This record gives sequence, structure tokens and C-alpha cells, in this order.
Amino acid sequence: MRMRSVAPVLIGALALGVLAAPAASAATAAGNPAPKITKAVVSSLVLGPKTTKTWTASVTVTDESGIKGVKLMPWPAMVPDFAPKASDVADEGAAATCKATSATTSVCTYKESINSHADLGDNLGAGRWYVAVQVTAKDGGTTFAPKATSFTFKRQASLTAKASAKSVKKNSTVTVTGQLKAADWKSGKVVNYGKQSVTLQFRKSGTTAWKAVKTVKADAKGAVKATAKVSAAGSWRYAFAGNGSVAAVNSAGATVSLKK
Repeated sequence: MRMRSVAPVLIGALALGVLAAPAASAATAAGNPAPKITKAVVSSLVLGPKTTKTWTASVTVTDESGIKGVKLMPWPAMVPDFAPKASDVADEGAAATCKATSATTSVCTYKESINSHADLGDNLGAGRWYVAVQVTAKDGGTTFAPKATSFTFKRQASLTAKASAKSVKKNSTVTVTGQLKAADWKSGKVVNYGKQSVTLQFRKSGTTAWKAVKTVKADAKGAVKATAKVSAAGSWRYAFAGNGSVAAVNSAGATVSLKK
């Protein structure tokens, strides 16, 4: 499927913008209504440096004559000119397995194993993707949707938090240090992820809610550091909200008690 070779092509597409984005289209047979896509659901994946997960898609389609087949092709939203045409999906798209739920409606599914390092291969592939779908009815009518639905591939992140002391006097301060890292699909390793905003949070002992204390920015190597006043015993952690290409993550909590 086209997803397999998208990483090297993305580099050229970003520089050249080689393809023209198509519009949705439909063709009818003998005046009959074109088939319709009534629902499209695909899985978003968070992937480590060399993680393999199953990407799944489910498309519900209907036509008065019944459904002959469905083909689909994922493509990266970060390169709009890379959108496939109906002919691309018809020739190179993945054929979904369709099961009729009635004489007119079918649910068509597709699964593929994706490895972040081998199949995506470059961090350029992280972010939002669309799925183009080509539907063919039994009477020959077709429908093409270049953006039937969207999903994301995101790089997995990790985050730590360590308090400068396990026990302090009430109303004194504690310094919490941490490290933000993210999967690098190109190298197949976990690397430091710098210059990102993270939030120091506190949870009072005996409660379940985490409350934001302050937001700080990691340095160029992903190291974070913040100092806060301690008015009660509890746990401190860092939270990274994520962004378009890297998934959100919370660190484990570092417990700080009060000295008697």
C-alpha cells in the first residue's frame, strides 16, 4: 500500500509539491444514484522508535445495487499536494474485505501491520493523515472521497520527575527535575526532546485530582526544572500536552512528605 513508501516520497513532495489535490467525485450507472460512504473509522497510532502495531480501517458504504468493492489509501495531510487521485486508489489502493449487512449496505474493513522505523522511517510522517476511499457498486457506479476520514501517527514520548527531597518542612520549597524524550523513527532510538512546554502538577495526599502549579520549558536537551512551595504532603509530576507529531505523556509522581 502507498503508506509503505511514503517516507522518502514525503521529502521530495515537501520540496516540490509534485501532485495536484483532487476533489471528491461520483459516477452513476444508467442514472442510478452513486454509492454513498455513510461512515469511516480508522485507528490512530502512537509509535515508539521501532514499534509494530496494527492499523485498522472500517468503512460503511451503501448503494441500491449493492457493493462490489472498496479500496483505500492513506496519505499525509502535511503535504496536501500528495493527495491521491481516484485512479491512484483504483490501481494501487488496498482492497478492503467487505461483508454485506443488507442487500444495499456493506461494512468494509482493512488491517495492516505498521512498523514505525521500517514503514514510516522518518519523523516527517508523524502527524495527521487522511484516508482516500474508492467505492464501486455492483451496477458499476463509483464514489471517490479523497478525505473520507482522518487519523494520526504520533511519536511516543516519555517524561520523568524527581523531587530534590523526599521530606521537607511545611512552606519550604522543593525542586523537581525531569527529562522529556521522544521516539525518533529515523534512527530507531529514543532521543531527547527539547524546547517543549511542560506543566508541573501537584496531587495532595488522599486526593485523586492533579492541579497545575506552573508551566516551564524544557531546555534544548529536554531537561526540565521547576521549584515550588510545599504546603501539603503529596506527589509532584510533569505533564506534556503533546503536539501535532508527538503524543502527550505524564511522568510518574514523585512523593514528598512533610517533616513533623
